[in-house]
Amino acid sequence: MKMFHIIARLWEVVDIDVMIPVDEDREITPKEAFHLHQNAQAVSLLVSSLGLDEFNKVNGMESAKQIWEALRTSFEGDKSMRKGNIELLHGELERFVFLQGETTQAMIDRLMSSFNRIRALGSTEWDDNKVARKMLRTYRAKNNMLASVIMERPGYDNTLRSSFKAQAS
Repeated sequence: MKMFHIIARLWEVVDIDVMIPVDEDREITPKEAFHLHQNAQAVSLLVSSLGLDEFNKVNGMESAKQIWEALRTSFEGDKSMRKGNIELLHGELERFVFLQGETTQAMIDRLMSSFNRIRALGSTEWDDNKVARKMLRTYRAKNNMLASVIMERPGYDNTLRSSFKAQAS
């Protein structure tokens, strides 16, 4: 959703908010009218991408920022809940292993899913390099020889970073 708002040049409205005039008796300035229009666009974009359960959580809210914060809290929880979720995902990533009968691509997809969830919660501990190293350590269970050859190559750190970024995109 964030990317849709960035593309539509409405992310600032969602992230920072706009002042919505409360005095209906006075004339709205052109700047206020522009901000109201931007807020309405952002709200429309947010609400149109929600399912019924999520819509019911934000129905009646007029500010895009207010809707975004309500949805964020609903999905991620408050700060302490996010911290707990990060710790759970951290443990999950530390214990990450190849599953019986799993393909290499399925393992990478599963790892990237966990990585993206922990990053979305705000964790900075799991960067691309750390995840690439985890992927290679996990791959050792399937092909120890190839993993060892990759790890022993000169420039292993730089190669790993660039090849992992190419794989992730």
